[in-house]
Amino acid sequence: MRTVPKWINKIHEAEKTEYSCVQSLCYSPDGTQMIVAASERVMVYDPQDGSLIRLLRGHKDTVYCVAYAKDGRKFASGGADKIVIIWTSKLEGVLKYSHNEPLQCLAYNPITHQLTSCAVSDIAFWSNEVKAVQKHRVNGSRRITCCSWSLDGQLLAVGLSNGFVSIRDKNCEERLKISREGCPVWSVLWTESALLVGDWSETLSFYNASGQQVMKDRPIGLMPVCLNRLGELILVCGVKGWIITTLEGVPVLKNSQQWVWSIEHCDNTNTIALGCLDGTLWCYQIVFNKVHGLYHEKYAYRENLTDVIIHHLTSGTKVKIKCHDKVQKIAIYKHRLAVQLPERIVIYEQSDTDGMLYRVKEKIPQKAECSLLVATSSALLLCQDAKLLMIGGKNLASWNVPASIRYVKVTTVQNKEALLLGLANGEIWKVDLDEASMEVLVTIESAIRCFDLSSSKSMIAIVDESCCCHVYMIATQQLLFTAENASSVSWHATYEDLLCFSGGGMLSIKLVPFPESSQPVIGSVVGFQKGHVFCLQANAMQSINVPLSHAMHQYIQNHMFNEAYNIGCLGVPNSDWESLGFAALEELSLSVAKKAFQRIENVLFLELVDVLEEMLNQGDNASKALSVAEVYAYRGKFIDAARLYRSNGQSHRALTMYTDLRLFHKAQVCLLHICTRFLQAFQLVKQNPEYKEEVYIPYAQQMARDNHFIEAHKAYHMGGQTESAARVLGVLIQNAIAEERFNDAAYLHWLLASQSLEISQTVDDSQQQNWIESYNENEKYATIYFTFHIVHQSIHEVFSVCQPETLFNAAKIVLSLVENNVHPPKGISLFSVYLCLAKQGRLLGANKLARQMLDKIQNLKVPFKIQENVEVLTLLSRAGLNDSNEVTPLCYRFCNYCGHNLYHSFLTFEVVINVLEILPLVAFTIEDDITVEEALQLIESDVSSLEARPNDQENSQILRIENLSNLKDVFSNKSFEDDKNGKVVCNREDLKILQPLSVIVINRPKPLETLFFRNVMPDLHIQYCPHCYKLFYVDDLESQLISKALCSFCRSELIDGNGTEPLKSIISSSSFSLE
Repeated sequence: MRTVPKWINKIHEAEKTEYSCVQSLCYSPDGTQMIVAASERVMVYDPQDGSLIRLLRGHKDTVYCVAYAKDGRKFASGGADKIVIIWTSKLEGVLKYSHNEPLQCLAYNPITHQLTSCAVSDIAFWSNEVKAVQKHRVNGSRRITCCSWSLDGQLLAVGLSNGFVSIRDKNCEERLKISREGCPVWSVLWTESALLVGDWSETLSFYNASGQQVMKDRPIGLMPVCLNRLGELILVCGVKGWIITTLEGVPVLKNSQQWVWSIEHCDNTNTIALGCLDGTLWCYQIVFNKVHGLYHEKYAYRENLTDVIIHHLTSGTKVKIKCHDKVQKIAIYKHRLAVQLPERIVIYEQSDTDGMLYRVKEKIPQKAECSLLVATSSALLLCQDAKLLMIGGKNLASWNVPASIRYVKVTTVQNKEALLLGLANGEIWKVDLDEASMEVLVTIESAIRCFDLSSSKSMIAIVDESCCCHVYMIATQQLLFTAENASSVSWHATYEDLLCFSGGGMLSIKLVPFPESSQPVIGSVVGFQKGHVFCLQANAMQSINVPLSHAMHQYIQNHMFNEAYNIGCLGVPNSDWESLGFAALEELSLSVAKKAFQRIENVLFLELVDVLEEMLNQGDNASKALSVAEVYAYRGKFIDAARLYRSNGQSHRALTMYTDLRLFHKAQVCLLHICTRFLQAFQLVKQNPEYKEEVYIPYAQQMARDNHFIEAHKAYHMGGQTESAARVLGVLIQNAIAEERFNDAAYLHWLLASQSLEISQTVDDSQQQNWIESYNENEKYATIYFTFHIVHQSIHEVFSVCQPETLFNAAKIVLSLVENNVHPPKGISLFSVYLCLAKQGRLLGANKLARQMLDKIQNLKVPFKIQENVEVLTLLSRAGLNDSNEVTPLCYRFCNYCGHNLYHSFLTFEVVINVLEILPLVAFTIEDDITVEEALQLIESDVSSLEARPNDQENSQILRIENLSNLKDVFSNKSFEDDKNGKVVCNREDLKILQPLSVIVINRPKPLETLFFRNVMPDLHIQYCPHCYKLFYVDDLESQLISKALCSFCRSELIDGNGTEPLKSIISSSSFSLE
């Protein structure tokens, strides 16, 4: 233990150059305030940096004492003006009362928080509960000097100048007196076990609550005026300086100084504050050095500076050895324990082989400073910088090395005890203690921090000052591997290739041939036993159970089953033994498998091992393959077992296996698998659809292994595993979005929508609505990603083949579909959409919209590489004031506020430039009592009422058109509009009026509704895809057919069964029924 000055202050008299004596000081319980009494002032300091927080005025003469309550709510001050002032923790004075004489000391009861104030000859009690101050006179000509409450708040010890200590109860009634034979008592302190009394004979005495002395007086070398606690230690200050002693009064730290009036310890900051006669206020930081030693699972460490604790880390047993003096160094090796005290070195030996009982073997009067103390089986060694000295053995010897000794380890090399020294120059020396010889073992570039040897002493792991771990083969000096960020290292005590190292808050377990596995841990590793790692965390040693499963599975994966078994013997769960047994079985390593199953008492597989041993005695390859098939069968891998049986000409065994399992349907499917091609199996499944899962699922798995994921999805779907099919597409969608392949993401979403639609046709009504919602949701996402693909390319690619109108419409579609969502779909960048609308809007004359989009961009994080372009675009957009009429979308119902949906042509921009152009369509519905078939008949009926009638006039004919007034256009009449969705509802009369050439009917499969559209411009032929039902201009679609013959949205073929004509669709020159 040592103290480091943290800060120092000098307290001056007010408006004078003289210094003020520091009479008393105390800390607040939370450590945020230091109260100091100097002159007639009470000062509050910040304990962290010594800055003055506030100066409290209220006393008219010198303040002698201050005390803080344990609850932290208040503190008190008293002095020569006979006044006691109560202050709050907020530094506000709340109460004062007076004595007849100057105050001498203050103390708060630790339990009741009652204040005790002692004047020269009287004692007063004050508390919040009792308003009146209770005073008690001390009889005789005795001057009170100090006081202290017991820890339970029951007894008050009062020190007197005539050499007596008065023990009083809570009511201030005197119970007994303790005499110090006329020596003035200036300090008293209660501990858990005794009352400490300090008098001016420069001694500490110890009494119990009955007034009996429990230990002999301890000379301390100064006249104490103040006693205080420091954990399990005692702080003493007075004339000649201050010291720290144990609870038994053994000095462990001395500091010579002038007269010190007060000393106090802060638990929260671990600091000591001193108040001196010359006005100096000191603050010291306490640093406790860890004194300890480790040998295998025995850990010895110092406690309370004078005790040694031996902790068996595996069993948890602890033994305490009281040394009654300051313990400076500890060394433990095998059955020996060496403890260095200030005047001697005590050697203990274990008296029982299995227990933890140590007895004193030898005392060596050795007063020598050393950096390291090392114990061997027969001697002790002291390390003094670059010198090594042997003492306590038969022969005295010394060695000098070329650099400072940084690390020492006692080990056994070739059945001889040897010493390994790690030096500051990067060398590791080996010292033969018997022959007194030395040699360099390994050399690295940096200073040695620590090192350790493997169990066979063939490898050494070294950690240098740069926190790098190096592992060398000692015989060849070969560097096996290097690991960064390592502060300590330890080999396993018994397993050769296993080591661990820690650093950066991580603990890594490594098998030398394989990568390490890491886990969070706090501390430095110092030992590795069985499945336990010993870590030094701050000042405590922890035994941490570490999983060795990772190391075991590394061996299993590399078919090193014997090594895996050896690792398992160090401690692994039963599941790892089972994994080892199964893996060894599959590789026919039967000896290891048998030992593994014996560990977990698995009788079934032990019987299987016996059967396999008989089969392998035949010695041919077929027997080995059949043995593996038997293992698969026992493990429930029936498909793999059947595959091996068939590949080795034992198909009957597969049939027998399925028959024994009563899986007759699988036995029949096994016959299908005998076919050499999946196509043959598919043909058989058509005749036996109940076996489609057994055929399609293996095919799907094969496709997935071959990276044909779309085919795998279809096969899973055909096999009835819709969840697996959806999971395949889900992973593909995530990958497509992550790789910014939004066109592929749209296609995959459309496949999910198609799957949902197909399932909805097979489920009952209670589940049908959920699948329809799934279809609508995925179809919406497909549309979003399809259109965003065009927007994304226009922003992130240098050149774009799309016209501004196309990009403008695409961005509007995306924005209309995602703007109302709380969060846009994954991968959709609103910044790209806003920027595309702003750029194309400015080009097309939509200035107001461009400014709105740029305002939205200001609330987003703009990529640095295009930030300048956005700023320029913002400035340019301010030039245009009004919007061009050409960019306003035309409603083909000839209004702008009807709520009618706009429909676009869906084609890839790679072929057609004017994609996503608004189509001249108006959607309408039919009344509920009209069926689709009736509606089609009504539309086909002739209601033109055009008739040619002969005239009375000869040689002339007149064409008359009657009832033209009855013709009405329901698409311009607002009374027929459904106000909720903006669609037109037509009755039978309306349907008769409609021209067949202008009507498009999309009869989608159930349970989807049939769609009706009116083409207000029949000269523009419109076609739709019979798979995804997206609409196109015929001219655009012809270009698509020439290039790909695929729908740009769903990627389905647009060729009929003969491969020569486009699929039928509803255009003005064809029938409007859908096949």
